[in-house]
Amino acid sequence: MTTSEKTEAWRALFSSLNIDIESSSPPVDPTTPQDDRPWFQTLTRFTRRGFLRVLVTPSAQHIGVHTQYAVPGADSEYAQSLKGYLNTLSGANWSSETTNSPWTLSAEGISLAKAKAVIEAFLRVADHIAAAEDGARASVLADEFGSGPKKEYEAPAKSVDPVDSNTSSNPFETIGDGSSSESPSLKADTERDSSATDNPGLQAFRVAVRDGVIHADIDLKEKPTKDAESSLLAAFAQALPIRFDVVLLAGDFADAKSLKNSVPASIKLMMRSNIETETGEIAGDLGRYFERIKKFNDFGLPLVEALGGKSAVGDKKPVSRAARPAEPERISRRSFGAAVAPASNEAATESNASGNVVLSFGGGALDVEDITSDALRPGDYTDPRIRRDDATTPLVDVVLRHPGYSDKSMRQVLSILLDVSYFDATKLIERAPCLIAWGISQERAAEFKSVIENAGGRVTLVEPDSLS
Repeated sequence: MTTSEKTEAWRALFSSLNIDIESSSPPVDPTTPQDDRPWFQTLTRFTRRGFLRVLVTPSAQHIGVHTQYAVPGADSEYAQSLKGYLNTLSGANWSSETTNSPWTLSAEGISLAKAKAVIEAFLRVADHIAAAEDGARASVLADEFGSGPKKEYEAPAKSVDPVDSNTSSNPFETIGDGSSSESPSLKADTERDSSATDNPGLQAFRVAVRDGVIHADIDLKEKPTKDAESSLLAAFAQALPIRFDVVLLAGDFADAKSLKNSVPASIKLMMRSNIETETGEIAGDLGRYFERIKKFNDFGLPLVEALGGKSAVGDKKPVSRAARPAEPERISRRSFGAAVAPASNEAATESNASGNVVLSFGGGALDVEDITSDALRPGDYTDPRIRRDDATTPLVDVVLRHPGYSDKSMRQVLSILLDVSYFDATKLIERAPCLIAWGISQERAAEFKSVIENAGGRVTLVEPDSLS
């Protein structure tokens, strides 16, 4: 087969699937030398919260594939299912450079005879992205590629909670299992119990939709005091309706006795979406949200403060370096749950006048209103502080040096990476160059850089707090 015929063979494959091909820069991988092979962008898909980008490099009778994707609500279960499916389908060894979304998948030496099935698998991923946007659960979609381990918050659809064991038409009466019927003396004993704490930790969580109602169970590591119970319920009641546009139907605590001592205590919540068609999507978003809350709680931030409330007492657990140096003039203007800059090196709990906690979710996307004018000047792409080699420190800050020339693509990418709205992503684009993440690992920063630069933007990694 001539070189021309070889070229036509792989191009004909994508043509048969009605997929356009265009030249592309090679995938960015800071751990390997520059790839000088020709790369081509093939299948792409962008939605409000998800995306897919498939790059290929042809050689003789084989192709190499590098893919980046984010399926709304998907976690490692979906990623592992897809990876295993592709390993079986292609006979190649697929590798991933990432440990969370957006995911990457790469493989070399895929024969043209098997390449079509591989691309068709990614066409299914594109369909899954669209389905997840419409409310389908990623864990269910993953079944198409084979089952995998379930995350803690993804309870089986037929699981029975204490709320289900005593079904009632009134959801306000079915939370818990009657623990509220304890006598006053028993309640007093509970309050005096030396094992109770004002700052219980988050152990696990589950989210499920039953009969159009979203159920969320949040298991705690320790038994809370009555004051802590009230603070946590108040924090959930304030936070969830604002962030997810839901109506909180009911909320209560179940103690160790009612839970058969499986955990010290569990918060039982029921809520209904204000937009019925988005119930499934909101449930997926809640799972991701609780996962972030758990990470910050594991780092030492009290659970109630991670939710935007106030602790029952003033003492707090030690906090690792998730916080930035104190800057009194910086006030976050984002509402509850946003990915905003921490403002104290003693505890990431600096609150604004409305009581919203200033903290960073998932490695720290900057609040678009939280960029000081003396740090970086919008539109000054010649600033020598950002026209430099990337920092090599273990932790780095990420600077959006230039947003590229496709605002639509950059909005999609930033909204996914930083978990912000299109509006906030647009404000970040307008403020470029600007910090978009700080204090994150080199590995995570490389993911940011790869995704953003493949979308046409430019990123510089700088030493932590060097541009504060």
